[in-house]
Amino acid sequence: MSEFKDSLGRPWSIAMTCASLKRIEEHAGFDIADIANGKAIELFTGQHRNVMAILWPLVRAKAESVNITEESFGDALWGQGLENAIAAVKEALLDFFPPSRRPLIEALLAKMEAVMAAATEQGMVELRNARIDTANGGTPHSHAQESSEFIQTTGPCENSSPHATHG
Repeated sequence: MSEFKDSLGRPWSIAMTCASLKRIEEHAGFDIADIANGKAIELFTGQHRNVMAILWPLVRAKAESVNITEESFGDALWGQGLENAIAAVKEALLDFFPPSRRPLIEALLAKMEAVMAAATEQGMVELRNARIDTANGGTPHSHAQESSEFIQTTGPCENSSPHATHG
């Protein structure tokens, strides 16, 4: 059983079982336990469009018992609450698998997190190195763009033309 609090501070408990995986597949149209299908990877790497499709079947009975609709539940998933929910789904999914398969799933999840951390760091480096071109309406551009613009402005040298004749 994995627990999380949504963005309104409401506590939720989820568990992945064969029955809940069937409910998720019926609701979402994909098998969350089929890690290779890409839907779980999308969820865990920042593409959150599947969060509700996975979570609602897991919390529906409790939510409806306290008059929380699917829409109002989804409206409480943003920021830290969203991150809490995704972490709980990861934990519940990992707990679902038999112990003999968990090392592989753990390694896959760790690799996905490492890739996302590296992509985030690369994006941050590119943003820190970006320069705002006030002459171009405030459009940011990189040093690669400057090199390209320099070449276009100055043109090729006479030795660089493939059509140059040597007479």
